[in-house]
Amino acid sequence: TTNPRLKFRLPARDSRINGGAINTSDMTVTVVENGAGFAVTAPSGGSALAGSNILTTWNVTGTDAAPVNTASVKISLSTDGGYTYPYVLLASTPNDGRETVTLPSGVTYSTARIKVEAVGNVFFSISPANFTIN
Repeated sequence: TTNPRLKFRLPARDSRINGGAINTSDMTVTVVENGAGFAVTAPSGGSALAGSNILTTWNVTGTDAAPVNTASVKISLSTDGGYTYPYVLLASTPNDGRETVTLPSGVTYSTARIKVEAVGNVFFSISPANFTIN
């Protein structure tokens, strides 16, 4: 009946400084239950041409309203099945569940994926399947 609060502490040590300097950083994440998860729904498989526009969709699930209040998302492209995201397709766009993005020109990959991530928050989602860029 409550939103759990997760507390994290990251310690870091720099052994290059006289015996090792130590510092920590704390972060609290409040988990909000919206009934469904923030999730990329398209693209999900298939293929697209390099340099073309593709529709990216995601379930917003209330993340644009209180208490999450994430107004914008970043959309990135992976070409290695979701391990890295070297292409930023849109650095910031409204968190409204739908955006047309332009794929990079001159690339061909069979393991492309899209990531939609919160701007100024800690959640993201990755497209559920690889798609091909021809």
